[in-house]
Amino acid sequence: MGAAHPLMNQEITPEIQKAYDKAKIGLMAKPDTTFFTTIVFSLKLIWDRCIPTAATDGSSIRMNPDFFMSLLPDERIFLIVHEAMHVALLHMLRLADREHRKWNKACDHYINLMLIERGF
Repeated sequence: MGAAHPLMNQEITPEIQKAYDKAKIGLMAKPDTTFFTTIVFSLKLIWDRCIPTAATDGSSIRMNPDFFMSLLPDERIFLIVHEAMHVALLHMLRLADREHRKWNKACDHYINLMLIERGF
């Protein structure tokens, strides 16, 4: 396996990691979130400054630490759950021959509406 990209997991301060841990704790503190929590805790976190926001490949979440830290605490929880829902709904597997950008936007829209309805 090749060397990791120089902007991945680089300069991740204890403050950034603590903010991520607090977001996961905040998720667990919300009522009726066992399903979401189970998915979040099953995914590997990769801090990655090469992406603008966050993404998932189905087994990990890639997250730009600068973007993550720009969010309010509730927005951080929303972001983590949002990425987990891409995994839960098998969006990566269901892409098939669809145009990736359009598919992702449609999936994002659906996930966001669902999470807002659930009180996130």
